[in-house]
Amino acid sequence: MTALNKNGTFALKNRIKNLFSGITIRARITLTFGLFTLVLVAALARVAYMTSKEIYQAQLQDQVQRVCALLAADFEADYFSYIQADAVSKAYRYIETKLKSRRRAQELDNVFIFSADFSRIYAAAAGISAERLQINRSEIQSLDSGESAASLPFKAADGNWYLWGFYRFNGDWYLGIQESARQLAMLDRLTYTFLGIGFLGVIFVLLAAWLLSGAISRPIEELVRFSARIGQGQFYEQPPQDIRGELAVLSGALVKMQKDLRRKQKEKEEILAQIAHEIRNPLGGIELLAGLLMEDKNLNKQQRTYLYKIQEEVQGLKAQITDYLQYSRPMPADPVPVDVPSVVNEAEQALLSSLRKKNIRLEKRLNTSTIRFDRQHLLQILINLFSNSVEALDKDGKIIVASDAEGIYVQDNGPGINEEIKEKVFRPFFTTKKGGAGLGLAVCRKLAEENDARLELHNHQNGGVVFHLKILHSRYTQTKGLNHAQNRSHT
Repeated sequence: MTALNKNGTFALKNRIKNLFSGITIRARITLTFGLFTLVLVAALARVAYMTSKEIYQAQLQDQVQRVCALLAADFEADYFSYIQADAVSKAYRYIETKLKSRRRAQELDNVFIFSADFSRIYAAAAGISAERLQINRSEIQSLDSGESAASLPFKAADGNWYLWGFYRFNGDWYLGIQESARQLAMLDRLTYTFLGIGFLGVIFVLLAAWLLSGAISRPIEELVRFSARIGQGQFYEQPPQDIRGELAVLSGALVKMQKDLRRKQKEKEEILAQIAHEIRNPLGGIELLAGLLMEDKNLNKQQRTYLYKIQEEVQGLKAQITDYLQYSRPMPADPVPVDVPSVVNEAEQALLSSLRKKNIRLEKRLNTSTIRFDRQHLLQILINLFSNSVEALDKDGKIIVASDAEGIYVQDNGPGINEEIKEKVFRPFFTTKKGGAGLGLAVCRKLAEENDARLELHNHQNGGVVFHLKILHSRYTQTKGLNHAQNRSHT
């Protein structure tokens, strides 16, 4: 049984842990503050109600006991023995008159005298029954002669609160009074007031917690996104701004890590460039020798075929080495105002035969005519992105190139890309094509970083992919009055 209890407790803890792990830091802070405030307000309301009730009840009981003792002094207990059951005697009239006058004088709800066995009850007003008195039998019978006591407040049939006080004359007779306890009803209503105030307090605390948690969680979330982009190889990403306090230390550590990774990446690229350079020199010699051999007129057809094959393989290797060198040592950016339509047209002309071969239509929706960018870099990026779209599309496909204040978009209506490899396509040497070097998009991203921009890839909701060359600062001049929102909706 103990093992079952432990397993149940462990399972409950796991459920709570899983519940909290599925929500954001901001929601956790808000929920914690809200629950704490709710419990605190409920506890304070309960304590305030119980304390007020106990104080009022103690005061009322003390008052009732004093009134009982005061009224008892006006009665002669010897007169009670002259009262005969079922008979209206002078003693009965005397007692009745005195009870009514004391009720009016003390402004009580009722004053009554009753026998020890509850068989005879004489009251100033109706409503006192033996059955009701017997509920307080133990309190009544525990009194000694000359002592008084008060009952607990009770709610009568009329819905009002009352309190009884008792005084013992002798072994046979008691004096009783019924006092109103209307303040208890007011305390009940005050409880709802406390709860209403508490509810408003909870709402206020939740709002304050939401704002406070936002101020705490927002920098954390920005740092998490920043670290994720570093992990994706974006070593030129700018760190979040306005990070203060303890989180500034974390931000500084991430920036240092980014710089260290960038330095190590640079070292790897330098090694790659050196290796590519060392390989390209002998390849040039092989190509030269193959060309010299081709000039020999005594070669037969098979020998010439071998030499052609050697030249093709060498040229392929040299193209790959050129890609490696371009990735590891790109030309430094020289940003100038670039005419976007002109560069788009030039990239289209470079791929015109491929576009016509598949009957692919290139649609232009350029809302920005000029951006500040290295022209050759921008042309190389657009040619590469257009080429990727052409390879992904079947016949009669469509490519849309658009621009706005946030950069340039290249969208196609192809099959899209698997979410699992969406970020991998920007990694060096990753490719899904046969014979590809896997450096095209990696080079594009690096050229974008050289120009203080970022190349992003998204799957479009209507199919196909969208490459976004995002300008990280305002380097554009808008000269055409096209609708910005309309262009964004197309991309």
